[in-house]
Amino acid sequence: YKPVRMAISAVGGVSTDKVTGLAEKYFGDLKNDYKREIPPLTGTRFTGSEFIYRDDYYPFMYGAFAVEGVGANSPDALPLDFASSLIGQWDKTHGSSENAPSTLIQKISTQHGLQLYNSFNINYRDTGLFGFYFVHNGNDY
Repeated sequence: YKPVRMAISAVGGVSTDKVTGLAEKYFGDLKNDYKREIPPLTGTRFTGSEFIYRDDYYPFMYGAFAVEGVGANSPDALPLDFASSLIGQWDKTHGSSENAPSTLIQKISTQHGLQLYNSFNINYRDTGLFGFYFVHNGNDY
């Protein structure tokens, strides 16, 4: 505990002298030698995880797949943005099917349960996320 980062509060019919006395009694021996140094920046560690919430009353299943991307200043940020735009997006209101210019869209447009997909590339300072988001009929899974 550092006094510079502590706060003491009281509620009710307590006098200021009583609160000050208790603070000095219990925290008076703490030294305020906080150097105010900024900790060095270290690399950000990517930790993969998953979150599953099942509710059979939802008409759709919402999901996303992502892998670790790159930071905003990485030379690979622009190629990943380009790759994300090549993967693109699709939803069933687009009306494209086997005649679509993208082979991916040709394949998935015939999957009757898929409602939409959207690729993404999100860049933070040190790391990022690259993947896609999708919505599928919930009663199939």
